[in-house]
Amino acid sequence: MALCLVIPVVGVWAGNLAAIVLGVIPIFVLGIAWSVRSDSWLALDDQALQLRMGFLFRDRIDLDEIVSVGPGEHRYLGGLGARRLKDGSLGLILDTDNVLRIELRSPRSFRVFPGLRFSTNLITTNPAEAERFTADLNRRRESLTPSGPARPTGAVE
Repeated sequence: MALCLVIPVVGVWAGNLAAIVLGVIPIFVLGIAWSVRSDSWLALDDQALQLRMGFLFRDRIDLDEIVSVGPGEHRYLGGLGARRLKDGSLGLILDTDNVLRIELRSPRSFRVFPGLRFSTNLITTNPAEAERFTADLNRRRESLTPSGPARPTGAVE
């Protein structure tokens, strides 16, 4: 990190444009990575799962659209951030620990970048506390009341 700060200063002093660019780009990338990490989360309410990855990706999924939640796998070579992963899932990845795979009832369209959308029914993500998040998500899914009549059709009173 210190080298990223020294290279632009030396570049300005020496008048070397390449040194300036090579120093500024890592600072820029580190700044974006920090802002994405601090502004990325998964949140549950009684009806939906809210997803956020930095300032570019925001979405909301109704809990009744989620079919299953289980452990997943992701390697750094697959990349970090909001992206389409090699297996076709939507990746909302900040790290390779605590990876979960969320399966949706049917494919839906996600916007991962302005002008870039794709459809999938799989989400790969990594909440801070995967076990607690999974238990809470499953508890909330089970507590949903089915839509429609509260009693079977044709019931006699």
